[in-house]
Amino acid sequence: MTFAAGEIEKALVDKGFVKKKDRKNHIFYVLSYDGKDTSIRTQISHGKKSKTLSKNLISRMAGQCLLCNRCFNKFVRNEMSKDEYLDHLRMLENVSGRTLLSASSGKPLHTNASACEDCLTKARQARGWQ
Repeated sequence: MTFAAGEIEKALVDKGFVKKKDRKNHIFYVLSYDGKDTSIRTQISHGKKSKTLSKNLISRMAGQCLLCNRCFNKFVRNEMSKDEYLDHLRMLENVSGRTLLSASSGKPLHTNASACEDCLTKARQARGWQ
């Protein structure tokens, strides 16, 4: 699984991530939900958008997006819609007891929503959950 930086950037924006810069001019993407920033964020090194990112970097980005590598592959290839990704995050909230999306409890789940066990394991590792 390898992707160009531009492919990942497009997928992030399509799923509701907003491009931001910090004081040191680093570019990162924050998931915006109901007009508010969430704690879900990832970073792409600047440079050529056609640059292929390493498997290690893609794996770290997957963890930051609270996805396993297999699901991140679907996320980037648009085999996972924005609604499916948000449902995935809601399922992680229910299983982990953590708040990931502000005011998410009132939003209905789509019928095929599920959080795979690999995603839950990766989220626990990325966030230091017990």
